[in-house]
Amino acid sequence: PSPRGPAAPFVAVWQSLQELSDKVGSSKAYRFDLVDFGREALTAIFDQHLSSFRAAVSQKNVSAAQAEGARILIVMDDFDRLLSTDENFMLGRWLKMARSWGATPEEQRWLDWNAR
Repeated sequence: PSPRGPAAPFVAVWQSLQELSDKVGSSKAYRFDLVDFGREALTAIFDQHLSSFRAAVSQKNVSAAQAEGARILIVMDDFDRLLSTDENFMLGRWLKMARSWGATPEEQRWLDWNAR
């Protein structure tokens, strides 16, 4: 199903970006932007499901909460798959950069912990 509400514009732009892949798919900048905008689109979709999940919980609607919870887990899997396609979004690289900013081993540990 197509996303509605606040997620719809993000998804539409993301789909438009995907259509450019034949022309500019070899560009690192394009691939970064594609993943970054995809992340934004998935965030908007996640937020919609989270809002529906919260409403279902507050209404004590167990079946609706379970359905939205399952959708949230699917979106989280989509995040993982998408972000793993670009090294700029991978946790290991991020942690390595964070540690590199520390002047002492203690500061490096703190930056590593904070980055997580």
